[in-house]
Amino acid sequence: MNLLRVAILFLFIISIASCDNSDEYVPYVKVQTQLELSSYNDLLISGNSMKLDMYKNGFRYGYAGIIIFCEFHDDITPSNSKYHIYDACCTHEMSTDCSVEVEDGTFTATCPCCGTVYSLNSGFPSGDSVLTSIPLKRYNYSLLSGNSQGEEVLYIYN
Repeated sequence: MNLLRVAILFLFIISIASCDNSDEYVPYVKVQTQLELSSYNDLLISGNSMKLDMYKNGFRYGYAGIIIFCEFHDDITPSNSKYHIYDACCTHEMSTDCSVEVEDGTFTATCPCCGTVYSLNSGFPSGDSVLTSIPLKRYNYSLLSGNSQGEEVLYIYN
């Protein structure tokens, strides 16, 4: 009986230890960057998105690049604007060689390797051919107005 208790306790500890942080299915890469939104006018329009490639201007952006989606931009009170920032790594392929691409005119991004389509509103896979239930990895952001030139600055970080 004592051996059974030890075995159950061991399995319980193993199951707890195997649980991982839901955001760590994509390998960790330190992300800490800022974008002056006046240089990225498309991100000042609700519904627009853009992708920063993994390497640009000598900086690494995420594991496979970063996708920035402007859900809502408030011209009067910019701090009320809402963005979604994701790593471009497909959560089915898990490779820097297969980063999802933003689909122009839609609120989606698609993996060119497996065809998984992700909603940019939620980061979750959508559509008929869902190969994974894991959403795109999300990054944090702060939107501040008023750098030295009085421009809006989007700070992106882990």
